[in-house]
Amino acid sequence: MLTTPKKTSLLLVALSALWLSACSKTEVAAAPEIIRPVQSMILGSAGAKGEQSFSAEIRPQVESRLGFRVGGKITARLVELGATVRKGQPLLKLDASDLQLAANAGAAQVAAAKANDDVAQANLKRVQSLAAQGFVSAGNVDAAQGQAKVSSAALQAAQASASVQANASQYAVLVADAAGVVTGLDAEIGQVVAAGTPVVRVSQGTNKDVVFNVPENMLNELRNLRGKTVAVQLWAQPTASLSAVVRDVSAIADAASRSYAVKASMANGDAPLGATATVLLPIKTGAAGAAMAPLSAIFESHGKPAVWVLEAGTVKKRLVQVGAAQGQLVAVGGLNSGTEIVTAGTHTLVEGQKVKSLLDAPNAKAPAMSVAPAASKP
Repeated sequence: MLTTPKKTSLLLVALSALWLSACSKTEVAAAPEIIRPVQSMILGSAGAKGEQSFSAEIRPQVESRLGFRVGGKITARLVELGATVRKGQPLLKLDASDLQLAANAGAAQVAAAKANDDVAQANLKRVQSLAAQGFVSAGNVDAAQGQAKVSSAALQAAQASASVQANASQYAVLVADAAGVVTGLDAEIGQVVAAGTPVVRVSQGTNKDVVFNVPENMLNELRNLRGKTVAVQLWAQPTASLSAVVRDVSAIADAASRSYAVKASMANGDAPLGATATVLLPIKTGAAGAAMAPLSAIFESHGKPAVWVLEAGTVKKRLVQVGAAQGQLVAVGGLNSGTEIVTAGTHTLVEGQKVKSLLDAPNAKAPAMSVAPAASKP
């Protein structure tokens, strides 16, 4: 039979276990459930409109690559990337010591040639005067005239060379040819550059292009779109509605990607230079009835392609068959039109995780993405 102290100890242990269990249940119940917002799309909606999306970049319509007209060592950079400059504003400077010495040497050569020419011209006058008095022959006169012409030509050559060297000393300062924005810096202080080497890029004017590449099998469709308006969406401003007019389709494919560059003039200047955008083209995608999904929606699961399907507020993994790619879209098999799939952040999701699609609030800004904790095993 147990003694009274032992009974007391068992009772305390039981009460402690019950208290800890109650606290644990209270903490679990009190912990808020994290529902992650995700970007998604409904298959078949884009295909019905006949649109294809391409990644693009906002670039200046006219961009000059400026370089020094003489070689030398850069000693000063007077502008920063993104700075607005006016016509004639200094941008970079070279060490002008050698250029100034060359200009001084040119001036000295002019002085020497001028002295020689003065002597030759004075000698010609003297010989002509003696010839008039019959003291020298006609041959002496001809020789004096030839020497005078040679000295005069040497003086003109020295003056021209000195002018070139004087101009070169002024080329040590690189100035902007037109008003614009500094879009690139290709050299820094201390770098030695050759004449003509591009060191800075400056956009001219406010006109902008949205530039993107298309595959070869879409070249004919793009040429038919020349002069027509296409929709542009900025990645930083997904709710903003912009447009551009297709103005140029490259006739030569890029050597690396074998794709063709397309330029479309922006209808307004709201897009910042260098911004990333998406261009929507009214071109039919794939074969009739084929489901097209963005490449960002496809991920690998045990060596096979898969997507996350949204059903009743949760995500479920679905294996698919990947077909031919069309721009940023790829044909997928195993999914029906109307199926909603996740299009971004697929590698951070887990099976059965609760999510909220941003399609429920198309006009609202996307909230900050909070990664839900991974599901723990029981």
